[in-house]
Amino acid sequence: MVSYQLNPKFVEWDSEESYIFINPKLSKEEQKLIKFNAIPKTPGIIWMGSSGTTAKSSFKLLALPKKAFLASAGAVCDHLQVTASDIWLNVLPRFHVGGLSIEARAHVSGCKVNLKQFPKFDVNEFNHLITEKQVTITSLVPTHVFEIIKNNIKPPKNLRVALVGGGYLSDELYVQAVNLGWPIVLTYGMSEACSSVATSSLSSIGVMARPELNLLPHLEAKLDEQACLLLKGSSLTVGEVQFTKQESKFVPVSSEWLKTKDLVKLNDNKIEFISRLHEQVKVSGELVNVAQLNNSFEKIKSGSQQNFV
Repeated sequence: MVSYQLNPKFVEWDSEESYIFINPKLSKEEQKLIKFNAIPKTPGIIWMGSSGTTAKSSFKLLALPKKAFLASAGAVCDHLQVTASDIWLNVLPRFHVGGLSIEARAHVSGCKVNLKQFPKFDVNEFNHLITEKQVTITSLVPTHVFEIIKNNIKPPKNLRVALVGGGYLSDELYVQAVNLGWPIVLTYGMSEACSSVATSSLSSIGVMARPELNLLPHLEAKLDEQACLLLKGSSLTVGEVQFTKQESKFVPVSSEWLKTKDLVKLNDNKIEFISRLHEQVKVSGELVNVAQLNNSFEKIKSGSQQNFV
């Protein structure tokens, strides 16, 4: 009989134990939607709320096999040359793949992880921890990078990689972070793929030109007729439980190619993210890319922060 632990402190990666990770700050409306008896009793699965879930009238839990997490972790560790001598500082929430995937990488590589969950990101304490714990790798999102630049924070010399994902980092923020000496490695990923899909190379660290992102070798990619990304490989979800007010049901993945809603450019295993499909909106009959608009706003905002760098 398969049982589930909810938001466990530790994951036994080599066991058939299954887990459910849910944001403890879910709205009451979302909490009421979740019917745990609708979740299939499948061994070795991590059920995780999708970061793409936004509607309060529905909720979904992705079925992510532990072996999928470990496949992704192995590919990332190889790409970043992670070894048992590395120390990773994790400031990302464990109920998202970005945070939990770091624990899978530690399991694969033998590296140590220091977990620090900030109620509100404290950039000075963050930087102090890198020095105090002799951290060599950390994972960030663009808002963290913005705070680093705003406060003119330079990294300790022991940090060799600052992996940035979880959203698009503007060219302006990227250049300013590099100017401050941060060893930025860009990554693009998604919950459905247990985190990273494509990542820039270690050789791009310190280079001012925005680096290309290389598709990690455990995945294959192609585009559909809408230029949305399709993925095949060992780190993908096998389905999801969809919860609505009317019903709760498990929907398995029906094809070896996982269809995403990400519009990308794909060239010789180089991936350039454009936008989410839903971010393409019509204004006066013309398609407008919301992500590009946000990038333009970021340029304006970044320009107003020039005095910090």
